Formats: sequence, C-alpha cells, structure tokens
Amino acid sequence: MAGKKGRSGRKARTDGIKMRAVALYIPMLEYEDLEGGTRFRPDQWFMQFKRVFGSRWQEEVRNLMINRIKMYQINNMWQCDCNFTIKRYHFHSDFQCKKCGMWKSQHARRVMGDLE
Repeated sequence: MAGKKGRSGRKARTDGIKMRAVALYIPMLEYEDLEGGTRFRPDQWFMQFKRVFGSRWQEEVRNLMINRIKMYQINNMWQCDCNFTIKRYHFHSDFQCKKCGMWKSQHARRVMGDLE
C-alpha cells in the first residue's frame, strides 16, 4: 500500500479551486435487514443516477446546476455590461445596475425619473 496513512486517496487540487462539502438531502427509504436492524437506502432515482454516472455523479450534479442557472438567467433576468467585459444578470425588480449605472430599459429610466 502506497500513500500516507489516513488519507482517503483524493489528490490535492492544483488549479486553485477550493471544494467544500455541502449537504445534498436525498429521500431515504427505511427497511429491516436480515438481523432485524433498521437500515436506510436512498430513493431509487438516486441509486440509478449513481449507477449511470458512477464516480462522476457529483460532477454531473454540478454541471446540471450550472446549466440550469444559465438557462434561468437567460430566460428570466436582464443583462448589463459592467466595464464592457463582465456580463452581469439582474432580477427584473432591479431597474438599474448599481455598479455600472446601466438601466434595464428606457421605460424604466423614464418611470424612475432619471431621464434628462
């Protein structure tokens, strides 16, 4: 056996990204094992998800969340150009970007009373 005692086998990240554990609550089914003890098993959909993606299931969950947020931003938010390089998204209730001062629309600018 190679490696340090007590290590889980994960390699240290060299790209500068820090990973932290967060809780992902999965519904569990309770059942009795052969000895009469109570055991818990994840729902069938989660077991199938892990079976399909194997050791990459966490990466797949992250990718699904990233893609879902991108689609939500495109469909439900408005975009401004801060410093002409960073594109930021704002909720429809935000009429003006606090960083670059861009307005959501000319109508919002007229209603809020800042049109000169």
